[in-house]
Amino acid sequence: MMLLGGLYRDGAGVKLDRKKTMQLCRMAADRGHPQAQAMAGLMLRDSGKFDEAFHYFKLSAEQGLSQGERALGGAYAKGQGVATSLLEAVRWYERAAAKGDQKAVDVLAKVKPHEDDLRVRAANGDEDAIAFLGEVQVG
Repeated sequence: MMLLGGLYRDGAGVKLDRKKTMQLCRMAADRGHPQAQAMAGLMLRDSGKFDEAFHYFKLSAEQGLSQGERALGGAYAKGQGVATSLLEAVRWYERAAAKGDQKAVDVLAKVKPHEDDLRVRAANGDEDAIAFLGEVQVG
């Protein structure tokens, strides 16, 4: 199903058909295929369906797919389909980065320059900043 969905997504040997791609991805995703879950999540996110996208990202990430972990981190960071949580975002980015996901590594590298700001926010009682600094190793 994933391979066929990819053909419809790319228009490779078949007519380009985003709807058919989504249908095939969801079929595979609902059968537990982590790459299909991540792909379905990306397509849903790109069409503004953040709650559904979060659902598929979470399923994929919980199976250990680094792309799903990174996408779930992004959902937490941007508050797409879930309440914004810097702590959860970094946790999922770190999991993906630990598996060699370069995009997750790059995102985490952007956090380091903001460490001082996080410390000021924590000193002023910002609970998310306090949790972040208390539980995540920034530097």
